Amino acid sequence: MICLWLLLHSCTPQTLDDDRPTGTGIALRLGTVSMERGGKAPTRASSAITTMSGWEFASGDLLNVYVQATGSGTQASKGVYSRNSTGGWEPQYSTKAAYWQRSTGNTVSVLWGPEADGKVYHLPDSYDALPGSDMKAKMWNYTKCTNFANLWRCCDLLHYQAADIPAQNTALSAELSHSMAQLCVELTAGKGMTEDDVKTATVSILGAYGCYTTDATSLQPVACQAEDATATSSPTTKDITLLKNGDTSLKHYALLLPRQVFPSSGRMIKISIGSGIYYYTPTGNVTPTAGNCLNLKLQVDKTAVNALNVSSTGWDSEVTTGEPPTMDGEVTVINNITAGSLSLPADLSGTDNKLMITGQIDGTDLETLSKSMDKFSELYINATLSGTTALPEKFAQWKSNLKVITLPKGMTSIEGSAFLGCKALTSISLPEGVTSIGNSAFSGCKALTSISLPEGVT
Repeated sequence: MICLWLLLHSCTPQTLDDDRPTGTGIALRLGTVSMERGGKAPTRASSAITTMSGWEFASGDLLNVYVQATGSGTQASKGVYSRNSTGGWEPQYSTKAAYWQRSTGNTVSVLWGPEADGKVYHLPDSYDALPGSDMKAKMWNYTKCTNFANLWRCCDLLHYQAADIPAQNTALSAELSHSMAQLCVELTAGKGMTEDDVKTATVSILGAYGCYTTDATSLQPVACQAEDATATSSPTTKDITLLKNGDTSLKHYALLLPRQVFPSSGRMIKISIGSGIYYYTPTGNVTPTAGNCLNLKLQVDKTAVNALNVSSTGWDSEVTTGEPPTMDGEVTVINNITAGSLSLPADLSGTDNKLMITGQIDGTDLETLSKSMDKFSELYINATLSGTTALPEKFAQWKSNLKVITLPKGMTSIEGSAFLGCKALTSISLPEGVTSIGNSAFSGCKALTSISLPEGVT
């Protein structure tokens, strides 16, 4: 009996399923690590990381890697992997490798961010100023926050997780997703303001979650109180200054902890221009989500701030280009008081004009716009439509320069081929009430990454 028992067990790979951290004894090899929707090195032009080409990590960067037997909370192995000078990843030390826990059924997690160590980490008070020593000491990876680019990178937390992976001797490649939410506030001059005025603005988000810890189960950042990682109710909040994407830019960016609700009952955005302070209050609850960019296009008047467009899109790579940002072209605003009387500026030239229509429009005005669609890269029809409820057939057909469009209130249908062949179109916002989209309306829109659809669209 003893011999039979030994014989049977000598043929069974017991080491694959034991509870030791080394599990199978096979160390995980890390291959190519990329970033979902990544641009180039996160930066603004004055602080480019010149050693990076495309989205790459820098030599010496560290990733936390976890391997757990799927469905088990006890068999887990953690490793720390360092990027070497040739662009590969290897255990930081010989004792820092993660090990496959089973021959099959492994869950692998890769983190660019703090491990689940029960500690509290802080977001910076500003993305547009380097943190002081006291703030640095509270941040993750604080020793590398030496310029604006690295400040952004240290807050752009990333993760990868996949289940039921078999143990393997070959390298595992991973595409990391964004764990944070992105905010982009784009300003435009309204009544009593000039473009030059708005270019001097400083933008802050009010009452944003300011502290987080890494959840031990999900390995995702969770907002918490400043002195207690276990206190995730009523997290600590603070005002955070956004990063201005170049001295002449109208766009301001921040990384935020996801899932925070900014209610319609309170101010959300503060805009400082000279001695004047202006506030934006959303008309409905706003919630940034992980891996997406909350875009607020705000018109700043002397007496008010109004949202021209609020949308949630894929990650905005403009702030992460690592190249000098192009100067934001001026958005021309036309307040069309009487429907049917729309007159476009006489000096429209080229194909990169940005136009915003407010007030009232009708079918005649849509025809006027349709005849000049080859001149616009961005068109925001923030007007109320009357006399018709449809966007005409072939409204912007084959207009290859059109990138962004917002359609008017009162529209309920989009006729066929309206945007057929608009190969540069990346974003379209539809008003509430749209229930019908015609055949081939968006056929050939290969660059379209964001379409804001109201409920009930067929």
